[in-house]
Amino acid sequence: AVNMRPIDIARRLNISTSTLRHYESQGLVPPVPRAANGYRMYTEEHVAYFECIRAMIPGFGIPITRKVVRKLQKQEVDEALWLVNEQQARLHREKVLTEKTIRLLETDELDKLEWNRKRKGMTIGEASRETGVPSSPSDTGKGKDCSLCPGIRKTAIGDCIPPTSARS
Repeated sequence: AVNMRPIDIARRLNISTSTLRHYESQGLVPPVPRAANGYRMYTEEHVAYFECIRAMIPGFGIPITRKVVRKLQKQEVDEALWLVNEQQARLHREKVLTEKTIRLLETDELDKLEWNRKRKGMTIGEASRETGVPSSPSDTGKGKDCSLCPGIRKTAIGDCIPPTSARS
């Protein structure tokens, strides 16, 4: 394994060496051995983790990225892929809801609704019911059984997550 200097990795990824150390301190990369002089001895494996982290954070955020790379470090590849898959599905649902809301707001569809003809505007609750977009985190049904998936619970944002045994 070729040892790489932190500055070379940082330049390659367009980040600071302190960011590399931060990722290391957070346990996002495998343990980094040190040379006799105390310098970090990064390998291609570490670079691969850094590249993965940098690629995932913009789309998945730090919490999901942290969970995924920790699963990868434990060789739990299937579980890591399930985490990514679940997040992609959640992001897709959010995108569909957002697009639906934008279409409603950009057209005269709201004006055609019977209840809306009686007055101007609507409450947040009414807008939520019409668009399907939750008006608050409590509207997502956290902790309730999913109506479509008996025995499966909803997360804080309303995602239906199968138990671990159902994913295997």
